[in-house]
Formats: sequence, C-alpha cells, structure tokens
Amino acid sequence: MVELKIIKDRKKFQKERVPQIGEEFKLTKITVEENTFNYQGVVALAPIEFSAKCEHHLVSIHGNVYFAYVPGRYIVGLSQIVRIVESFLNVTAEIIQEEVTKKIADYFEKKLQPQGLWIVIKAKHECMTARGVRQRNCLTTTSEIRGVFWQQDLRQEVMGLWKL
Repeated sequence: MVELKIIKDRKKFQKERVPQIGEEFKLTKITVEENTFNYQGVVALAPIEFSAKCEHHLVSIHGNVYFAYVPGRYIVGLSQIVRIVESFLNVTAEIIQEEVTKKIADYFEKKLQPQGLWIVIKAKHECMTARGVRQRNCLTTTSEIRGVFWQQDLRQEVMGLWKL
C-alpha cells in the first residue's frame, strides 16, 4: 500500500527536505561606500544570468537581469550587485517575475539611495514552453523604473549600454 503524505506548507516541506540547497545564495551583508567623488553617470550591468522556479507551476524560469543605476549618496561593488540579484533569483527561489522585479528595485533603492534605478528581467518560463501553450521562443519582460530613468535620453543611453 502506498502511503499518501499531505503537504500543507509547501515552502516548509521544501526547506526541511533539502536544507543545504540555496545556502550559497543567502545574502548576509553588502558593502557600500560613500560616493565621495560624486559620480553622476550611469552604471549598467547586463546580462546577469539566472535560473529560478515559477511559483505557480514549479517549473524552471531561465533569463537575464539588466541592471542600471545612477549613484546618489552611495556606490556598491559590481559583484555585490550580482550577489544581490542572485539572492532574489536562484535555483531554489520560487518567483513571480513581476513581484521579484519590484522587490529587487525596492531593495537597491533602500540600500543605495540612488538618483535613479532601472531593473529589467527577460525570462523564458517553462510553464509557457514545455506545457500549456508551448511557445518555445516567448520571452516575458518586466521592468521597474525609478528616479532619473524616467528621462527618455537616459533610458536610450542605458538601452544602448545593454544593447537592447
């Protein structure tokens, strides 16, 4: 006879089942420094690759994050930016793309206090490619714009830097 185990708290069950997975993605601290040289230009990184899971269907999401900011009071190391993004988007994370785009922007805005911030996530969702509508080449793009990036000329500059 097969025993049926009913899981009421999926996230708790997953954490108990595989506690070591994802430990390398836990973000304990980031180091920022004062922008003493008053850098006012754009800092852009792309693409930052990621793999995560769709919260709705528990299948893979693979994509890239495009990140840009104009420093305000603080600057942050480039590898720190990648680590922060990875802490939100990793193989153990279950995400809703729209929500995580906003969460990443909120985090950077709070910690860095930039003049502007722009996060774009382009991803392929296996729930769209391997099941259901089966659109193999369909990408989902989400964008969160803050501060000076509402200026069209700055957005054009960043798109050129990102090669979009």
